Amino acid sequence: MRDGVPTLLRGLALAADAVGPAAVGVPAGDDPLRLDLPSLSPGTSELPSAATVRVFASLYLAAELEQAGVVPIAELLVEQRDTLSLSSYEAAAKLDDFATHQHEWYDRAGRTQVYARLFGIGPGATNEGGLLVNREFVSLFAGLCKALARYADGPTRSLGLEAGLRTSAEMLLANIGPRGLGNTPLAARRLQDQVRKAVDILRDQAIDALVGARTLQQAIINILGKDAPDVQRLIDSGVYGQTVLEWLATKLPQLADQSARLMTFDDSAVVNAVQWLRAVGLDTQQQVAA
Repeated sequence: MRDGVPTLLRGLALAADAVGPAAVGVPAGDDPLRLDLPSLSPGTSELPSAATVRVFASLYLAAELEQAGVVPIAELLVEQRDTLSLSSYEAAAKLDDFATHQHEWYDRAGRTQVYARLFGIGPGATNEGGLLVNREFVSLFAGLCKALARYADGPTRSLGLEAGLRTSAEMLLANIGPRGLGNTPLAARRLQDQVRKAVDILRDQAIDALVGARTLQQAIINILGKDAPDVQRLIDSGVYGQTVLEWLATKLPQLADQSARLMTFDDSAVVNAVQWLRAVGLDTQQQVAA
């Protein structure tokens, strides 16, 4: 984190901590049959655990990086690795390592299905997906971020905002809770490993130089050309969205205690929520005040 500002590398480190074998509340084993699509079983009225919310935070970052093209571009480079004029042994080894692990990971169709089920975003979030697509997540998460953003004017303007923030948080948790059951944590671990290795490839100086780039963002843009998405916006959305969900995971005790306050006016979650709203284009004063 640079001067308190979330970064992609910090986000990846948080994700690894959330889904790693040592993470509290996350199964240490793996699913040998790969039957690990998120469960849609009916949930209980209880709030999901902090560990579950942190898993969702890691998956949200992965979902936005998928839309930015991080894993698909890494897959393309790996597929064409024998034709690339790489002079760096280390860069070539990264491509070979990615190829070696691909059979353990989701292909693109599988990834988009996971992200559509969890967040309702990406090419898998189609009308044909029906009830399998989580069509409420984005609006509920925007509601939470808007509730947080209302604290931006400081303590003199924060009176009466607590109830709205609490309601927004509880609605979002009710939405993601049932989807955190089953083998979602195991899916998150596999996806996180794939994303981390893809980022490592796209940040490699030798690979970037090969496509005339100096950064991960520029590498994606140079490879995709006019078809490139707004890479920085999607990375920002993923990183800031992850930090807000990480914050929410720490506030579960306060949510369970109706007498406890969720916020202070100087909480960093306010800034991160505002930045997420800005990244997704919901940052006008009228929209935040809505």
